[in-house]
Amino acid sequence: MFGPNSVNVARYASLIGTKSPTKCDAQLTESNFQTRSTPRPDLSEIPGLTYRNPDGTITDTGIRPVMDLSRIPFSYHTVALEDLEHRIIYYESSRGCPFSCSYCLSSIDKQVRFRDLELVKEELCYFLDARVPQVKFVDRTFNCKKSHAMAIWKFIQEHDNGITNFHFEIAADLLGEEEMELLAKMRPGLVQLEIGVQTTNTQTLEAIRRKTDLQEIQRITARINQGRNVHQHLDLIAGLPYEGMDSFRRSFNDVYAMEPEQLQLGFLKVLKGSYMEEMASAYGLTYSSIPPYEVLSTRWLSYDGILELKEVEDMVEVYYNSRQFTCTLKVFEKEFTSPYDMFYFMGEYYRNRGLAGISHNRIARYEILFDIIKERLILFGGQTHDVIGHAGNAAVYADDMSRPHCPKQQAKLAEPVHLDDTPQRELETYRDLLMTDLYLRENVKSRPGFARDQSAFKAQIKDFFIKEEKAPRYLTDYKGYDSRQMSKMAHVEAMADGTLVLFDYRNRDSLTYNARACVIDKTDNG
Repeated sequence: MFGPNSVNVARYASLIGTKSPTKCDAQLTESNFQTRSTPRPDLSEIPGLTYRNPDGTITDTGIRPVMDLSRIPFSYHTVALEDLEHRIIYYESSRGCPFSCSYCLSSIDKQVRFRDLELVKEELCYFLDARVPQVKFVDRTFNCKKSHAMAIWKFIQEHDNGITNFHFEIAADLLGEEEMELLAKMRPGLVQLEIGVQTTNTQTLEAIRRKTDLQEIQRITARINQGRNVHQHLDLIAGLPYEGMDSFRRSFNDVYAMEPEQLQLGFLKVLKGSYMEEMASAYGLTYSSIPPYEVLSTRWLSYDGILELKEVEDMVEVYYNSRQFTCTLKVFEKEFTSPYDMFYFMGEYYRNRGLAGISHNRIARYEILFDIIKERLILFGGQTHDVIGHAGNAAVYADDMSRPHCPKQQAKLAEPVHLDDTPQRELETYRDLLMTDLYLRENVKSRPGFARDQSAFKAQIKDFFIKEEKAPRYLTDYKGYDSRQMSKMAHVEAMADGTLVLFDYRNRDSLTYNARACVIDKTDNG
């Protein structure tokens, strides 16, 4: 497009976003191009370029100085506010990283640039006004500069619209007391933290040049969990040097014990230009030659091991990260030597029955898990767990059951009841746990095939709602609704021992979104 003989008028018009010219206009326009050709700029004056000259020589104009991050335009101004309402937004308030992790390209450039805080606040207001569901900060280590992080966290706390959630990738061991106190005051669900643990193998951490205080991470994550107001996502990377299957299992179990809302199991990407690529031969890294250059095997981890971890990753995504099986998994993991073994058993079940790679609906996932539990109990005879209590108290395992919600509940739930050491009795307990998980999330109309027949309790449940209409004790927020309407807005499930569990969908845990759940006292249900 620089010379008179290379002009294609119609194509040029399309490139600049104008209407293609008519035939007469085209002739005139092309004639103009031929007589008034645009001179070729001197590329040698533009830093940051490498190009081949006509004579075959190569010119390198050197490294281009990095741009002031505040000069980068705010592209979301080009989008109508109403078009942002249901979208996840990606936003960057800093670029670069002060750390030198060998698998990350950010380790090559040690500079960290920050966008002007007043500009950041102005742009965050744009998202808050649009009431977007989530803003994901893509800053590599958001809290690497305390004053920057604190200013943004204080701003979003003060301007909270009650809807928007903000996601940050942080280094947990950099959080100080001031940051912890501020996070503890946040609205439940306002902030979501992603913490890259990557591995708990100290030799591996040293090899990947990652400076991590594992004990401090454990302390910080435990304290955040106590506040019950911040989602935590903890990351692991499979395929790192010096980490074989035994080591990775330990890392997995260590991170699982921190009880994150999500455990994200990723696989090493051998990025071009990274130090990990330089060490590929020494580490015996075999990886895909096409993006995202994912690891296939290492000196310590075979391809079969990678395939096993892929199966475990799928099971973690479906049954742990979905947060739809929290009650059941808390008990089922006790049937195994470790949590990793539980997810491996699930993955093996999926593979052996051709269930892997299929998008199962929610009810199907519950039915499959029930069959997995049944097979485990049949194969290994089941265990006796004092923590299970009796089947009617399955709701105690809900995320929001750390405090009593209903009359006389606390003492009742605290009583341990031993089960007979038989697979059938334990299976009934798991049936109750799965039904508790199912109804915690939503008042489903379709029930799984293993669900217990509720017809024997129909009259009892009906009487409960009639009593609530006349003198509410459990459903105090349902004023103005009759018993029939209440029975559609809430759900009562009868457990194996006849205990009734109430699920109240007008009152949900603001962090987990689970319904308020409690055991109905026998004196209130006849």
